Amino acid sequence: MVLSKKKLITNKKTRKKLQIDNNLTKNEMSTKKDLRTILAGYVRTQNFDNIPEWLEMYKKDFQGALDKDVLNSLLSQILFINFKSKREMNKYLEMILSDNSELDFNETTYTAFIRIYSDKRYSNPDEIMKYIHLMLIKDIKIKRRTLAPVLNFCKETKNSELGMSIFGIAKSRNLELADVDYMNLLTSVFNKKNIFNIIIIIDDMIKNNYVLESNCIEIIDKFFSKNAIINVLENGNVEEDIPIKKLPPFQFSSAELSLFIDKIETHVGNIHPKKKLLLLKFRKFLDSNIKKYDTVIDGANVGFYKQGANAGIVLNFNQINLFVNKALSIGRKPLLILHERHIKNISKKNLSVLNEIKKKIIYFFSPSGNDDDMFWLYSSIINPKAQIITNDEMRNHIVNISVGDIFTEWKKYKVIKYDVRQEEVSLRIPSKYMIRPIMKEKNLIIPFRDSGNRILWKYYTY
Repeated sequence: MVLSKKKLITNKKTRKKLQIDNNLTKNEMSTKKDLRTILAGYVRTQNFDNIPEWLEMYKKDFQGALDKDVLNSLLSQILFINFKSKREMNKYLEMILSDNSELDFNETTYTAFIRIYSDKRYSNPDEIMKYIHLMLIKDIKIKRRTLAPVLNFCKETKNSELGMSIFGIAKSRNLELADVDYMNLLTSVFNKKNIFNIIIIIDDMIKNNYVLESNCIEIIDKFFSKNAIINVLENGNVEEDIPIKKLPPFQFSSAELSLFIDKIETHVGNIHPKKKLLLLKFRKFLDSNIKKYDTVIDGANVGFYKQGANAGIVLNFNQINLFVNKALSIGRKPLLILHERHIKNISKKNLSVLNEIKKKIIYFFSPSGNDDDMFWLYSSIINPKAQIITNDEMRNHIVNISVGDIFTEWKKYKVIKYDVRQEEVSLRIPSKYMIRPIMKEKNLIIPFRDSGNRILWKYYTY
């Protein structure tokens, strides 16, 4: 079998090299490394149409199974080769697999097969399900990349039954689907006019994809003919006269709050039991001052900010005072958290500034031998109304405390990022309401993100 060859490369030097590669004799191609090298050259130069003819020459000279990497690469290139017919593609596929068995297959192999049969040129639902079934019974991990092409196939073929089966597999394995996956699912289901499945998909989508890309608007508008752009005010109130009047603020459930607090206390206790006792003593201080603060200032973080060579060495108390004044000027009630090592051997000049700060707000100096991060984090969690001024990304805290997604959500609404320019503090105050979809009875509000990263709200009803 000699398949037709169509050159995609116009560069003369590249074409000459590929012609030389195609004419390699058995003696010249002495190792299987040549196969990988030449195949990589075709892929790199996008000369995919030469692969079938060249592979046939190779298979005649070198009998035996292809290694997994080469096998998977050859399979993945099928979608880029311009076969004249499905029959021609199948002959090429037979040639690839002629000396290999299922024992050589892995997750990448099965995903490649599923992609091939999800392509409109070679579409075959039975083959798709066959390979997914093999993955299930062989306990091979199914990933989102495995299922995404199938969902696109379901959209193209209006196959809602297959789409809902794939959706079920994704949910049973806790796979995170992307916006495009949900849009493909909805399109396949919508053409069957099955409102029950539409609501199931929408309900799952809004629980996992909080803000959709704006290119989803046109698709969702088709499902809900009653829709309108709405304006959400700074306090979360909706200007338009719709059943949903206000967007809710972020808040922990009592169980989440208890979990978060317990994780912090356990983490500190694991370092040393005495440290936990000091943290619990700090808890009493917070409980007695809970109404006196709504904003925690991470003193070290703001004091070391933009200090050049002195960053992390010399604390700028004047800059801390700038943040205190900024917070007070916008009606905030600050609590300053600072490690006590920063006030030992403090200069007279800085002591004067610190005394000025202490007259204006409440403060706490975390004791030596303790991580001051745990104190400002703890004080931000204990008080449900509190936010914290810090640029700390808290990546190590996510690992140490291990509370999962609720920490990420908390950061989104409770951390105030900042900048300082020419002794002017600017604060980026998080949204007072949650930027996430709301479904209430037959009413739905969805936030979309436009190309300028702005939020557009739309109201839907069915």
